[in-house]
Amino acid sequence: MKRDAIQILLIEDNPGDVELIADMLADRPLFELVYADRLSIGLGHLKARPISLILLDLSLPDSLGLSTFSKVHGQAPHIPIVVLTGTTDESIGLSAVKAGAQDYLIKGRVDSQLLSRTLSYAIERKRFEKALGDSEEKLRTVVESVREIIFRIDTDCRLTFLNTAWTKILGFPAEGSLEQPLHAFIHEEDRARCFDMMTQLLRQEQDSLRFEARLLKQDAVPVWMEADMALNLDVHGTVEGIVGTLDDISERKKNEERLLYMANHDALTGLPNRNLFEDRLNQAITQSTRTHKLVAIIFMDLDQFKMVNDSLGHDQGDILLCEVAARLLETIRAGDTVARLGGDEFVIVLSELESTEDAVAIARKIMKALEKPVVLKNQEISVAGSIGIAMFPKDGDSISQLVRNADTAMYRSKELGRKQICFYSPEMNAKLLERLTLENDMRRAIQRNEFEVHYQPKLDVSTGRILGFEALLRWEHPVRGTISPDKIIPLAESSGLILAIGSWVLRTACEQLVQWQRQGYSDLTMAVNLSARQFWKEDLVEHIAEILKETGLAPECLELEITESSVMRNAEETISTLSKLHDMGITLSIDDFGTGYSSLSYLKRFPIQALKVDQSFVRDITVDRDAAAIAQGIIALGHSMNLQVVAEGVQTQSQFDLLKLWHCNAMQGYLFSKPVSGSAAFDLIRKE
Repeated sequence: MKRDAIQILLIEDNPGDVELIADMLADRPLFELVYADRLSIGLGHLKARPISLILLDLSLPDSLGLSTFSKVHGQAPHIPIVVLTGTTDESIGLSAVKAGAQDYLIKGRVDSQLLSRTLSYAIERKRFEKALGDSEEKLRTVVESVREIIFRIDTDCRLTFLNTAWTKILGFPAEGSLEQPLHAFIHEEDRARCFDMMTQLLRQEQDSLRFEARLLKQDAVPVWMEADMALNLDVHGTVEGIVGTLDDISERKKNEERLLYMANHDALTGLPNRNLFEDRLNQAITQSTRTHKLVAIIFMDLDQFKMVNDSLGHDQGDILLCEVAARLLETIRAGDTVARLGGDEFVIVLSELESTEDAVAIARKIMKALEKPVVLKNQEISVAGSIGIAMFPKDGDSISQLVRNADTAMYRSKELGRKQICFYSPEMNAKLLERLTLENDMRRAIQRNEFEVHYQPKLDVSTGRILGFEALLRWEHPVRGTISPDKIIPLAESSGLILAIGSWVLRTACEQLVQWQRQGYSDLTMAVNLSARQFWKEDLVEHIAEILKETGLAPECLELEITESSVMRNAEETISTLSKLHDMGITLSIDDFGTGYSSLSYLKRFPIQALKVDQSFVRDITVDRDAAAIAQGIIALGHSMNLQVVAEGVQTQSQFDLLKLWHCNAMQGYLFSKPVSGSAAFDLIRKE
């Protein structure tokens, strides 16, 4: 047997026909002929040899007609058979093809080319049929093994195919469900909507369809399904129905409901949080606009709550908050909303009021409900609250304005003493009250760890790599949202809180950099801003040294940024302080350079390593010649003094291109990244 040859089994009892076929295949080395003059001998060859095709004469000494084909095909259904017939037996050849033969040839009408082509086609056709059969079997296996329901419906929306997942998920037998309309299994509240969408799809008003609906299980329990549907077209493009899948999304729906609840409710008390509170207040305002009745916003803060946390522990403080929440819920009316915004601050929305007296009456009920002591660790703790009230529409027409005014009134009630109720009044000194409110909030923010440090990367212009980060203070107020740094710093400076806040920022930033260094990023630096009050504090150098020692950060990794106006207050003292910091190994830079009134003679004496071009100049360098000249001049000045120059507030590619052209050493700004959390900053580092 020739290697790689295709073995053809010829079962033929006529020696002349055998010789003729052998001659025709003689010049086809790919084919190797195996001969048998009896059916029994041929069947023996099938068992003994790897036959690729059978040439079969149906009239043999030991078998006649179609029964000959049936015997061979029965023993070797996987091998293609080409039937040989006489000129008068063409009909029997056709019958054999119908029974499974690949083809038939009429003796006397065959040449070598036709024979070779017929044999090759028969083999390839059989291979294709086998591959198709294997593919269909695999497809059936896949269809029956997937977890999704796979279905087909006709143009009347009646089911014509279902896989076994139908029974597994819904409990209905697949066979018994066929010919029934799909929408009969859909929950009645979803049925009309789904039927309309399927009808639109069948009308070809859209190419595909996806929707969520509840299907009813055999025990009538609804189960959420996600349907994906597409048109089922025949070869001519005529719509035959719809094919699609149904995916059980019950668990996902439960998770979505759980997440939705968590997104709208306070985790500790279960009360609505700010999101849901704002939605309820918006509904109350909308309703009030129609009915012309009043809405009251009661802002309540617990008196001396910090003392409970400090003396008894935060766990007892949490118990107290839950008890207050329960009492508030018992006090308000059915249509009202009580929410916890954070800490010990509660907000109540009272809707459909006839007068302000109605709000006062409910506020007094709240005060009364809080009078009963709460037992914490076997101690009776008296509870009281300060209440501020703002009325819609008199005190504002937006949610933020009403909340702000109620908050302002609450702080006014605190000034008046405990257990006070105060209505917002436009006559209050708004600016003074805003300042007082924010200052009080800032003090509490320190106690409650509401401040965060965000980090903005500083990039090397020549390499594009991150050199380090600038630590920037951020405050997410529980009621007001994000407080602008422009408000935080001046207020912190004037109130003296900047010392505590600045120290915390420095320590936090150092700890963060040490953490990154321990993870293999040892080349990074951290820049921290020093305020004027910090810089002029008598023990500044000792305090910074202590933080570096406690956090384990090398001084060479820390950069301190001092504003131009700060260092020029007392140049001689500045030189002394900067020299001590420089001797420690700390990098020093002048921040917001160009906005103050620096003396170049003093600037040369300062032991600094960098200048930062203020973003007010960077912002306009592409549209303002003066700004461009100033920025370019600062860069040139810095380089002439062997200083690194950093541009702040780079937001556009055109700004970047100009600054790079002027040989600015480093840049930071929104073009590269806004200030981000520590984890997000670490992601930026890892992506390099």
